[in-house]
This record gives sequence, C-alpha cells and structure tokens, in this order.
Amino acid sequence: MSLCRTAVRAFVIPNSRYLVYSGGYYKWNEVWHKTKTAGTAFRWESRWKKNFSVQNRIKDINKVAKYRNIAGKVTKGSGVLLVADIAVSGEVRPSHIINGAMIGASTTGIGSIVAAIWFAADLGTMGINIVISGEAKGLGDMIDEGLSDYCVKMY
Repeated sequence: MSLCRTAVRAFVIPNSRYLVYSGGYYKWNEVWHKTKTAGTAFRWESRWKKNFSVQNRIKDINKVAKYRNIAGKVTKGSGVLLVADIAVSGEVRPSHIINGAMIGASTTGIGSIVAAIWFAADLGTMGINIVISGEAKGLGDMIDEGLSDYCVKMY
C-alpha cells in the first residue's frame, strides 16, 4: 500500500463524515429536507417547490455553507492525492476507480453519506487486519488483489 493511498484515506474519511454531519447533509440535501414542523419534505412532493419551503431550504443551507466550502477544498485535495497515487504507482487499480467515484460522490448530499460508509468500512477493515495479522490491508487492497487482472499499467 502506498503512502498516497493512505493519505487519500486519511483525507477523505474525515471529510465525508465532516460533510455529512457539519454540512447538514443528513438533514438537508437534494432528496430530502427536514422541516421545522411537518417532518421531512421529499423532492417528489408538491410542497418541495412551494415558496416558503424554498426559502427555508435556502436559509438552512446558508447556515452550513462554511462547512461545505471547507469540505469541498478537502475533496479537491483528496483528488490530487489520488492522482498522485496513480502517478507514483504507474497503474490504475480497481480501488483507484472506487476511491475516485467516492470522492466524486462525496460532493453531493446522498453521495457523502455513501462515501463516508465506504471509507469507514475500508479503514475499519484495515484496522481489524492490523490487529489480527499485523498487515494494513483494507477493502481496496483486497479488491485490488482479487481483480489484479484489471489493473492498467501506464508505464
């Protein structure tokens, strides 16, 4: 496992959790919005586009704009580290594709929740394997080993 891959994990896992919690994506995103009085409004409901609902969504999202801006910068840094990992290793592995997809997904509300789960599972598996076998092997590493035929060598 390369240093860049470890750095990508170290950047993206806290970023995803930070965005989900501090950015309010578990309450307000492109699919649902927790209202103050009527529970949860979903995008497919007629009240989603009513004037007062739109104003409340904008007000709530503006409260967490600072956190979302910080998370966006960390996401860009994670992308740079992923590209550096590909350049240093000289190959594109299946885990690079998955991590790239999760970095991209972490820019949306629902995607940030999915990315946080993926990166926590990847890092958690690595931690368990360190305790059991003394080897830092995460889900991405296991996928790379199982799909080694699909690695694309660049040079």
